[in-house]
Formats: sequence, structure tokens, C-alpha cells
Amino acid sequence: MFKRSLFVSLILMLICASMAFAEENISRENPENYVPGEILVGFKPEATSDQIDAAVASIGGEVIGTCNLPTMKIKRVRISSMSSSAMDVAINDLRTAPFSSEVIKVIEPNVIRQAHQVRESSGGVGILSQSNDPLLSQQWGYYDISANWINAQTLPAPVVAVLDTGVDDTHPDLAGKVIKGKDFVNDDTDPMDDHGHGTHVAGVIAALTNNAYGIAGISWNSKILAVKVLNSQGWGSAYDIARGIIYAADNPSVKVINMSLGGGFSSIEYDAVMY
Repeated sequence: MFKRSLFVSLILMLICASMAFAEENISRENPENYVPGEILVGFKPEATSDQIDAAVASIGGEVIGTCNLPTMKIKRVRISSMSSSAMDVAINDLRTAPFSSEVIKVIEPNVIRQAHQVRESSGGVGILSQSNDPLLSQQWGYYDISANWINAQTLPAPVVAVLDTGVDDTHPDLAGKVIKGKDFVNDDTDPMDDHGHGTHVAGVIAALTNNAYGIAGISWNSKILAVKVLNSQGWGSAYDIARGIIYAADNPSVKVINMSLGGGFSSIEYDAVMY
């Protein structure tokens, strides 16, 4: 099902630079931009289990994860070597295999993404707002979008899925605002933030307002669905991010997805966004 009703707000370089980089032109000059020893293979929906198994076996690979979309069956494949040259060989072997055009849609490295750095406040912003939050004067973005003029107390607000390093639901400025989703890094149901970036992002979106504490959220009445796709160092793979996108899109309460992260183009992520 193509979820047109989901307005996807993606603060990332993934889509901004997307179609300019075809998968054949992926540069691997910096191997650290990819998960060593892993590739992602998107099989066509009609591909059978036997065809998938045979394709993976042809490169001596092992399926270590599965994530399906209506447009493809995504397999996270571990190959025998951690070297970037071995990854190139595995990708090329699959692309040139006789069965490739029949069963495979996408073959690519498992791209690594990083949380965007937080810009420090430039200061000197005059306060004109309905909120008494003490750090409001440091929120340059709040004024850039004229959020201080919004009658936020009466506006209905969507649930925003924050796909990031997780969200600290115990933070006093997010009390009662966080819905626990999933942790796709550790494969559990506790998306606690062990880095800090995701909590920062969640606060910018929906921190409690007019509570004489901390900052003011832009969307006063929103709640945050916490989805952890980045690890404690602020890094995450295209595979985990794609799983997070699908999970958030399948939640009927979510109308906005926020991903403040960047990296190279991934066809797997692109298809997940278009889901």
C-alpha cells in the first residue's frame, strides 16, 4: 500500500541528492561510509525463496535480516570478507549474473548515516511569544519560522515519528510527550536515547511549553513516536533506517516522519520513503 497520506518530513541529504546518484555510480572511496562485509539486495516481489537463496549462495553470502516492501523483498546479506574490494566484487557478480534481471531490483552497500550536528544559537533574538520557557531566546529556528506568532495552544497537532538515536522519555521537558516505539539498532522495544541527538530533535519539535523550564516545542500539542535507528555514536545503517521508516509509516497515528541525518544515496531507503 502506497501511503500517500503520510507527509514525510526528511531533514537529510538522502533525498536532496537522491536521483542524481544512480546505484551504478556509487563511490566507495571512503569505505567507512558503509557497513563492512554487508550488502543490501532488493529482490523483486515475485522472486521465490529458492531464487533468493540461490542468488545469495552464488556470492557465498548469508542472509542476516529481512525487511519487505510491496515493491521488493529486502535482504541484508553478510559476505565472507570485510574488505571494500570484496563488497565491490559481490555487488558486481550479482549485477552481472544471468538471473539478475529476472529476480533482482536493487543491489547496494549497506550505507551508514550520521546524525546531523546541532547548530549553536547565535543569540541576540528578541522574545515575542506566548511561552515563558527560559531558553526560548536561544532558539534561532523558533523565530526563523515565526513559530512565536502561532496560537499553538488551540491547534490540533500530529504525532511525529522521530527516527534518530532514540528519545529519552524521562526528560522533564518531554514528560507525557513520548510514545515508545521500537529500537531497530538493538532489536528491542525500548528506544531510549544513548547519544542525545534524538532527544534534542524531539524537544525542538514538541518540548513542553509555557512550563518555565527549558525550551519551547514548535508543535505544542504533538506527541513523539520514538524510533531508534542510530546507535550510541550517532551512526546507523540504511537497512535499520528503512525498517524504521516502514514501521513509522505503518502506524496510523503518525503523519510526519523526521530524520535529521545524512549520508549517501540508498535505493532501499528511497523505496521505503515512497512506501
